Amino acid sequence: MSLLQGLDVTTNISADTDYVGTGGIWESGLYDTKVKMAYLALAKSNALGVVLILETASGKTLKTTQYVKSGDAKGNKNYYERKGEKHYLPGFNIINNLCLLTVGKNMSELVTENKVVPIYDFTAKKELPQEVEVLIELLGQDCIAGVLKKTSNKQAKNASGVYADTNEERSENEVDKIFRASDRLSTVEILAGATTAAYIDVWTKANEGKTRNTFKAIPDKPGAGGSSTSAGAGASATASAPVQNIFAAPSA
Repeated sequence: MSLLQGLDVTTNISADTDYVGTGGIWESGLYDTKVKMAYLALAKSNALGVVLILETASGKTLKTTQYVKSGDAKGNKNYYERKGEKHYLPGFNIINNLCLLTVGKNMSELVTENKVVPIYDFTAKKELPQEVEVLIELLGQDCIAGVLKKTSNKQAKNASGVYADTNEERSENEVDKIFRASDRLSTVEILAGATTAAYIDVWTKANEGKTRNTFKAIPDKPGAGGSSTSAGAGASATASAPVQNIFAAPSA
């Protein structure tokens, strides 16, 4: 049974919106990329992630893990609830929209194959070949990635053995939005019947060349260390079940 079980898109969960956030590392901006690799990975919490590697024409790569299902503590779901309303996890949004904008399918509909890929082993401190479930249909697909450069708190294990924020800063990248390579449209625009891309310019104006700073100083006292983070928390939502053919790229 595929790990994609339970990741269906339904009509009772809020649809995605075209939003603009406030705020080796890529600078914030748009990048024409190709999907070099996409495979499923389970965290110790049993949160399900998709390890996504995007590559530019020049060979520059960005690796990100997008959590598409929460861990045991949060019910192993691809959504969360806030004020009585269901919202898809942000990582689920990114991957499901990538699937829609490239192969015209929701993630749960993808064909997967078990493949051996090199994955970093923290015990061996090097990459070792491991068998994983690969989202084979995504490989080689083109997309435009809206990437953010972020400054945040570096995490380390505290006295309880839990990863928590520290007072050390770290720079990282976050894939914030995916656009269709052929016409620069977002999923939301396609669902609305738009034929001219507009949101991509709004996103660019708000984010290009800017660093989003989420760093927060931790009080220097015993027991302080910030709250631990868990996979699958966040906001934003993904598309309600669409008519498949609207995601097919226009004929040349």
